[in-house]
Amino acid sequence: MKSIKNIIENYNSINKICESNNNFTYIISFNDIKKHIDFSNFPNSIDTNVINNIYTNYKSSNSVPLMIYLTQFKYETFLKCYKNLNECITLQKLNSYILDLKCIVNIIYNNNIDFKQLYSIHNDVNIGDINENDFINLNEDNNEILNDLLIKKDILDIVKKIETKYPNFVSTTSNCHSPNFNRDCIVDQLINIYIKLKENNPSLNIPFFQKLLYDLNDKYSSGLLCDFNKYKASKIDKCKKYNFWLFINKNINIEHLQFILNENLTNSHIDV
Repeated sequence: MKSIKNIIENYNSINKICESNNNFTYIISFNDIKKHIDFSNFPNSIDTNVINNIYTNYKSSNSVPLMIYLTQFKYETFLKCYKNLNECITLQKLNSYILDLKCIVNIIYNNNIDFKQLYSIHNDVNIGDINENDFINLNEDNNEILNDLLIKKDILDIVKKIETKYPNFVSTTSNCHSPNFNRDCIVDQLINIYIKLKENNPSLNIPFFQKLLYDLNDKYSSGLLCDFNKYKASKIDKCKKYNFWLFINKNINIEHLQFILNENLTNSHIDV
């Protein structure tokens, strides 16, 4: 039975750059190397902002191959990514439209070091802080999980910014009253809204979605799309004091966001 090293080095796309003991560096087609990467138990420490930046930069320049670090533990027939995790996920995204995508791969074969220890050393993470919840299944046939994960991280970032800017409206209970909001409830709500809006507007992205939310707040503050007479004076007074109206209705109205999206596209010819 061929070793994983022999299988990898027999690919036509491979070009060995250097080697030292059991440490090898290659240039290889991502299509070939990804067959051997274990995406089913992938460290959940990816950064969507970094991934999107790498993805955008690579698509525009398409010059320097991305590098990832993999290891094969003794008696195992697959490789695990322990460093440059964002690059690994970016390669997975890029490979959907660049079939001959090349990458630089450093592989440690027959590794005796525990994966958590190796991962903690190269990612500045305390090994005691790593648990089962820090890993996720990102197999290619599980792309919906990857997309949901990326969207959730982006939406969570938006909500955290709102929390920081408007701390007087943050509630720790899921059953809070408007115009206050609870992070977990709003994250789930915004994810669903974003996905539904994107179905009708495929080019919609997270930065533009964030702009829509702030535009909606401005509309409400001006009395547009929002009837002040419907609400108690105490709620109106609080919203006026801090100029924050986004959750005056508790739930964000997706039709209002779609209206603002259409308005932006029509008046400003913004390409989302």
